[in-house]
Amino acid sequence: MIKITISHKMIKERIFIKLPMKIGIDLDDTLADFTDTFLRFHNQRYQTTFSNQHITTYELEKVLGGSKDDLLEKFKEFNQSLLAKSIRPLQGAQKNITYLAKRHELYIITARPSDTKEQTRLWIKTHFGGQFREIFYASTTQKRSKGDIGTEVGIGMMIDDSLMHATDCVTKGIRTLLYNHPWNQALLLPSNMERIYSWDEILQKILSRDRNI
Repeated sequence: MIKITISHKMIKERIFIKLPMKIGIDLDDTLADFTDTFLRFHNQRYQTTFSNQHITTYELEKVLGGSKDDLLEKFKEFNQSLLAKSIRPLQGAQKNITYLAKRHELYIITARPSDTKEQTRLWIKTHFGGQFREIFYASTTQKRSKGDIGTEVGIGMMIDDSLMHATDCVTKGIRTLLYNHPWNQALLLPSNMERIYSWDEILQKILSRDRNI
């Protein structure tokens, strides 16, 4: 008789292979170094001296001045500029996305306006190839939040830099990692939300989750 021994580690690896997690990932300032690049454009165009450290609220117009409509016009100008094409992934994003895409299902969930879809698609293709299953666009006008999309898709974990969007996901029962920036500071975070500081830390959080399934 041949005795076959199956270790606990082998069982966990088999379960992991069969049950990849669906991970939702925000785009700007979570994958893409958007705000830093936009501020360089703003400083050149409007003779200002802003940096990321000045942006202590998600409502940029409160820092840069002007109305919400003025800010939208500035975004349109930026999106048509050469600097917009120079946006780079955040440090560590590419190598860690490559690793995660082999083990989990990755989805972009962004609040970018719908008129940037082609520009967004090309940026993701250039920097991340085909590692994301799909790109979803949240919309306040259509009342379809990131949490709503996450629920529809079956997202098990969301990664975002917006405290508002992150809180929405948490209220829908989605564990959320909040990518640290000056504009998302809070004394207390909701349960099931955790602040993270780098893509290397994100990977470790997900690996820890994988080891405990």
